[in-house]
Amino acid sequence: MSNPTPVSRAAQWIKTCYAEIFLLSWLLLPNIAQWLTTNASLPHLLASLLVSLCFLLLPSIIVNSRRALFLANAPWAFFSGFLASYIIYYHAPISSGMMQSVLQTDWREAHEQLNRYIYPALISLAAFAVYILLAWRLNAAPLKNRKILMASGLWGITGLIYLPYAGFEAYERLEVTLDTHFYREAYPVNILDSGYEAIRKNRTIKNRNFKLPAIHSLSGTEQKIFVLIAGESTRAQSFDEVGRDLDFFSQYPGLIYFNDVLAQANFTNASIPMLLTGATTLQEVADRPNLIDWQNSAGCVTAVISNNTSYDFSDNAAISDIAGDSGITHHSRYDHDMLPTVDGLLATTATRNLCIILHMAGSHFDYSARYRDEFEHYPVSGDEQEKLLASYQNSVVMVQDFLGRLIDRLSNVEGQAFMVYTSDHGENLMEIEGLKEHVTLRPTEYELKVPMLYWANKQYREEHQVAWQQLANNSKLPVSNASVLATLLDAMGFPGSTLEPGKSLMGRFIPTERFFVHPSYSLRSEKSLLRDNSHNIELVARTIKQH
Repeated sequence: MSNPTPVSRAAQWIKTCYAEIFLLSWLLLPNIAQWLTTNASLPHLLASLLVSLCFLLLPSIIVNSRRALFLANAPWAFFSGFLASYIIYYHAPISSGMMQSVLQTDWREAHEQLNRYIYPALISLAAFAVYILLAWRLNAAPLKNRKILMASGLWGITGLIYLPYAGFEAYERLEVTLDTHFYREAYPVNILDSGYEAIRKNRTIKNRNFKLPAIHSLSGTEQKIFVLIAGESTRAQSFDEVGRDLDFFSQYPGLIYFNDVLAQANFTNASIPMLLTGATTLQEVADRPNLIDWQNSAGCVTAVISNNTSYDFSDNAAISDIAGDSGITHHSRYDHDMLPTVDGLLATTATRNLCIILHMAGSHFDYSARYRDEFEHYPVSGDEQEKLLASYQNSVVMVQDFLGRLIDRLSNVEGQAFMVYTSDHGENLMEIEGLKEHVTLRPTEYELKVPMLYWANKQYREEHQVAWQQLANNSKLPVSNASVLATLLDAMGFPGSTLEPGKSLMGRFIPTERFFVHPSYSLRSEKSLLRDNSHNIELVARTIKQH
């Protein structure tokens, strides 16, 4: 009998160990996806696989058979395919910031965000069923070299705890510097590490501790109304285009439009708390009074009206119950359904000062669900990207109609009325690498450039002519949503000592470098945005030209 060839021996080995090959490949799939999508070095991949294998061998300390070892890793197998698809889409593993958002997001928003993963999730679930089946069919023979496996697992725990702090400069030549915390990209360590950070940060946000710098009462005998409208997913480029097409900007006397505004984040659970507190970092949010606190101190009847299912003002941990009993939550497809609530407030508070915060559903996906048929100004036809853009632009048509109707209502009040509108972030519509929606880990201009406009009725403009002219003069400057709170407080007449110097757009505004919070919850400068998107020169040039 002839000796078997190497090929036949390999085939026999695969036939004998096919179950282990599949089971291990499935468990390590997120690491391979991470390597493929980030163009990391081969040593980086090998180091990541080593960390993962050591972690996955930890159950060998307790179990003593092949079947038990793989069944013990079933929880990690369950998420393996899903996380791999996430990494391929976002080009990065799930970060602590994304997990913190989960802690502050209700099921409706989660459903909308996870909708895109329904097919990968189904495939992952089917593969997990195969994983369980194959693991169960493995024999229950004792593990070979169990002591070596146990030692590897214990080494893995020691390494994960110690090595990030060791430096290990000797490995720089292999591009596996532990200063970069490469182990955090190894599955399932990244899930545990990010989960711990998310819980820690969420607790920090909950423990708000602040003192209001000053108490102020709105002076005068006539009624004063101040309105902040927080849009959702409305980007500057589309707002500009729709506004020009529909002649929106010239229809309303007293409208001042800012055409170069940077959002403070490309996801709601960071941008809204920062908008309401005037914070420039998330760390500042917990220690600052928010707009509700300021309005209450001024003696306003305060109302918070939200049609945004992703962010309920009245119970979100990041705001720490800012609304109290004044929170009114709508769950409607259309923002116009909030207008009767506004009408009721205007009618019942005619002799008192009123402060309103409106949080719109705006242009959040699914865009076609955000506007009624009569607002379909742009025909929804063509390829996928053209249909997506058209339905999105139609949602912006309805946003501008909502703003117009609100201005009409405020124009009829007897006293002074002041209104500001901006969006929490923008949206991608497949212009760049097929990216859709927001919360991408490589934020684009489309996600971060947002509209901002101010409006006041004739009574207010006449009473504050100098400040209103200063607001108009500043409208061509580069600003960010970080200036909204200071401007509102200035408009309400809070003493100058309570405002941060140079931050109010109704005063001597001082332009500074603009920053935004990345989905990893790290602070990034606008310069880094432009550098990271240097391949989008045409986009940047087109945006500047439009502005």
